[in-house]
Amino acid sequence: MFFVGILGVETKEEVIKDIYNTICKSCGRISTYRLMCQYNFFHLFFIPIYKWNKKYYLVSRCCDAVFEISEEYASRLQKEKDSVIDDSKLNEVKYGYNRFLCPNCKSVLYDDFNYCPHCGARLK
Repeated sequence: MFFVGILGVETKEEVIKDIYNTICKSCGRISTYRLMCQYNFFHLFFIPIYKWNKKYYLVSRCCDAVFEISEEYASRLQKEKDSVIDDSKLNEVKYGYNRFLCPNCKSVLYDDFNYCPHCGARLK
């Protein structure tokens, strides 16, 4: 945040909607995607005046994977009541913090596990 007297510049994230009962592109589980918008804005007395640099993301609730999507696709998802996610339009930005998939059962695990708690496979 940049602030000089009554003027300032900030970055903000806002949740647009949740999309339920979809299959996560990263881990393959049935999950919920959260459609989010991130943008910078200029404000006067904390009232937003001008927005720029809008980016839209889908965040998977099961494994915290983040996918960037286009503005056109985001507006389509926002308008549809029962949205169906097209995996070809998702660009993976990052996979959740300190997590990975078990090579045997594809469960989401933290990186400090030596054995998978779901199937018992040795990880390290």
